[in-house]
Amino acid sequence: MKNLMTTLISSLFLAVAVVPAPSATAGETGPSPAIKAEFKKLVSQRTRLVRDLAKLDNKAADAVAAGKDPVEINASQAAAQDELDLIQLRLESMAIRHDLALPAVVAPGDVDIEDKGTEARARAMFRAGEERTNRIVARRTMRLLARLDFSSITSH
Repeated sequence: MKNLMTTLISSLFLAVAVVPAPSATAGETGPSPAIKAEFKKLVSQRTRLVRDLAKLDNKAADAVAAGKDPVEINASQAAAQDELDLIQLRLESMAIRHDLALPAVVAPGDVDIEDKGTEARARAMFRAGEERTNRIVARRTMRLLARLDFSSITSH
């Protein structure tokens, strides 16, 4: 019986030494497609929440500028920020656990930075029309100024 126990224990130690740890095999093959899909979905949710927070920030600023109390908007901001924080925490833990590259988060006030490339391309597309519009506005302004009678102002 003692010999059987010694054999069983030595076999167990051998099995532990030979079989790689689950984290080592996961690192070699990479995360499963389901984990990658969940990670991608969470990154998309995070991006959406950042944009939503920027909209809420602008809405609250507009309310303050209009002399209104934005307490309901502030509550929505707090709820969205809490949700964003939870998603960020989940993303960070998944990135560490599964060795995934976590894209940088854009601060809610910096969403405009992300859209500057798109805005620049759109402005370039409409630049010709904008220049024609500006020329017409300049001509109309000059005609208006030409019709004004400044003699009553300058005669005193």
